Amino acid sequence: MIRQWRGKRQFTLKTILLFIATASVFLAIYQWRATVARRAAKELYLEAYRSGFLLNAVMPPFRIVYDKPAGDEGFLDGKNALAQIYPVDVEPFSYNSEVRTRAIIPLVEKATHIRPACKKKILYKLKTWEFSGPDAAPDNKTLDRSGNNYNAFPEFSWDHVSRFVHVGVDDGLEEEQLNYLADNYALIQFTGGTGDNPNVQYIIRDHAKVIKNRNPKAKVLFYLPSGNARGRRKDIYDSYPLDGFLNYSVPPKPEKVVKNKSKPLKVKGYFDILNEDVRDWWSDIGFKAVTEFNCDGLIVDGVLSASKPNEERMQAHQAVYGKDLPVEDLENAMKEMLLLTGQKMGPDKILSYIAIQGSHKEKLAPRGVQYLPVTNAVWMADYYRNPEKSDAYYLASSIELLRDTAKEGKLVTFKAWPGFRWKEEELDKMSAAELHDMCKERITFLLASFLAGAEPHCYFSYTWGWNARHGAFLDYPEFHKPLGPPKGDATRNGWIFTREFEHASIWVDVEAKIGKINWKVR
Repeated sequence: MIRQWRGKRQFTLKTILLFIATASVFLAIYQWRATVARRAAKELYLEAYRSGFLLNAVMPPFRIVYDKPAGDEGFLDGKNALAQIYPVDVEPFSYNSEVRTRAIIPLVEKATHIRPACKKKILYKLKTWEFSGPDAAPDNKTLDRSGNNYNAFPEFSWDHVSRFVHVGVDDGLEEEQLNYLADNYALIQFTGGTGDNPNVQYIIRDHAKVIKNRNPKAKVLFYLPSGNARGRRKDIYDSYPLDGFLNYSVPPKPEKVVKNKSKPLKVKGYFDILNEDVRDWWSDIGFKAVTEFNCDGLIVDGVLSASKPNEERMQAHQAVYGKDLPVEDLENAMKEMLLLTGQKMGPDKILSYIAIQGSHKEKLAPRGVQYLPVTNAVWMADYYRNPEKSDAYYLASSIELLRDTAKEGKLVTFKAWPGFRWKEEELDKMSAAELHDMCKERITFLLASFLAGAEPHCYFSYTWGWNARHGAFLDYPEFHKPLGPPKGDATRNGWIFTREFEHASIWVDVEAKIGKINWKVR
């Protein structure tokens, strides 16, 4: 009797173990298929952008087709899906979400790469999705294939010089200063400044609200580093992935060793953007900036470190992964992070980065242009920042780069420097009025350079730093004179550029570093 009971019990245990093993196998297969489907769907998006298609022009919001945790999309082959759903001759559709969604339904119906059950679910989502939000109203504006969206940009006019500003908020700007920004700049880029206030993101949020209440047409961008953590954003970094830093201890600079021999090693915290969790976290912050911080997009710093990573980052990567860091891998990861951020923010937001730069020698290509296909805006941040390094070729190539980038439909912010920077000790000896007078004497060459290459949605800034005291609130007569639209592109003869506007004539000699603007209307 007991033996029979034990035998039955043994059989029961075997059955249970067999059932658990079988269930585990089926669960593993399901998870594997779900992972494959997720990656294929994500690959579809990334490949579409890399191939020059603006996915948001033909796709409904990202969440409809790619829904975490996934598995129901059924994209078995992302590249095959791209070939069937996004043929080369697809025309850009309306910016309106409903129109885009309706347009893709017949494309999905014809696709053969999607499993029938999954296709049925996708079509159900597409056909039953309820349209709401700011883009639900009819809109005849369209998007082009290079990833641009003019709806996201500030209103542009040739009436006067269009301007932007990049300024630090520190512990908060005065109401009078915020009113000045709202009244004079089409685009305001807020950064933290040099203070230690940990609530800078909330200061930016409140400042953006004030600016928009005074000038609803103004656009505000949230500054977000992409290469390493910056202070004054503690709440943001509270959600950072625990294993997301490439921490590497490096000795302090030699001069600091002499001053303080007992100073400990300095730890640099670099973002490990090869880590998918980091890219997902970073793109979530971008989404938060446009949903909770009242901003219209991002100004992204640090992307050029992917083009030329410094020695510390390379060594940090070696310490964590035990192998060298291929520059191409870092660059591709940065592109994917920007792509994901743009998808989360939506096509009606600005995604700008620092920076593109003209080349200094004839054989060198401009810097930073590899990220243009995955963004709709860019900052030229260094025109005449260092006069000694601003040779004629660099200045001329910068003007032409400004023109060519803007002709692609990108928003371009052009930062001109008066030939000095905030770090120079001589500036401490000068009064605010003296600094302003010196800038007035130097503005003509710099503004003429900008106007030689400017196209629609190009914006000019003229300061000697990033904080409020570095010229963000200074005015110049040239900003208030009628300009009018250009009568054509600039004509170049050697190092000299000339261009005609309705109310002004431009002449610039980048070799002599002089310029003239003949204002026809006084």
